Amino acid sequence: MGCCGGDCGATAREDCLRAALTGCAGGCSRIGTVAGLRLNSHLKRAISVIMSIKNVQFTVATHVAAILGMHYGSDVKSSVLASSVNAEPTFVRRTVAKLAKAGLVATSRGKNGACTLARSPREISLLDIYRASQAPAAPAIHSYNVLEKCMVSVHFKGCMAGVLDDAHEGFEARLAARPLSSLLDDIRHRDAALKEMAA
Repeated sequence: MGCCGGDCGATAREDCLRAALTGCAGGCSRIGTVAGLRLNSHLKRAISVIMSIKNVQFTVATHVAAILGMHYGSDVKSSVLASSVNAEPTFVRRTVAKLAKAGLVATSRGKNGACTLARSPREISLLDIYRASQAPAAPAIHSYNVLEKCMVSVHFKGCMAGVLDDAHEGFEARLAARPLSSLLDDIRHRDAALKEMAA
């Protein structure tokens, strides 16, 4: 059995990525449907791998919160969240768990696992979501062995740390000023404009 749970024999992340991009040579029978497209399970696995490599914790958490905000006051199943985010349910459940731990989301136990926003979208800032997502501050300073005879090599880390700290403070200030409700308003506005163009 392959790493995707199919019968192709792919057993590693790299195999899944390669099979997703070039086609499954083993004729894997595991086929799923995502956003109306029939995709083999290698591609679904590849998407998850890419999401885990890139720093997307914050945007995925905000995506989840936005869905819950659109349905504020109602329970939303984890399968609905996973479908919208287009990610593996386990990845989404981990995100929901972080939001719940921060008191932003209330969850219910059960086979289907439903959740809802614990507070009004107006009372949740994007900074609240950012901190709850536990996303690492970006960008980070690369690791290197200091070359003592090079002035830049010796002092770069200390100087750049100050620059990044200032930038991060500004980043957090902007997020603090944006409630989740403002993002929802923007989504509704864009959707209305798109429908008007299509009419």
